[in-house]
Amino acid sequence: MDGLLRDAVARIAGPGQVVEVRELTDQFTHSGYFNDFDALVRSVEPLDADTSVHGIYVTLNEVNPALLSRRANRIKMRRQEGQHNERCGYSAPPLAAG
Repeated sequence: MDGLLRDAVARIAGPGQVVEVRELTDQFTHSGYFNDFDALVRSVEPLDADTSVHGIYVTLNEVNPALLSRRANRIKMRRQEGQHNERCGYSAPPLAAG
């Protein structure tokens, strides 16, 4: 999985761009902010194997780089998450199907 995930993140985010990762369970949202995509892969892999995690998402929208001060290149478990106004822009790079 690591190569596929690393390639996918590199396609949707530019070098140094901050992205948010969220993993959803019945009770918690695991989340973190990453500009190091190798660290993102290392953080997501154990949660991908966790059967209590129902979904793992990487934002397509660029987020405010200041959010790295909350959880820089790591994932933390939270009951609730931040507000949607923390995004600093929207981007939709072309994705090839198939």
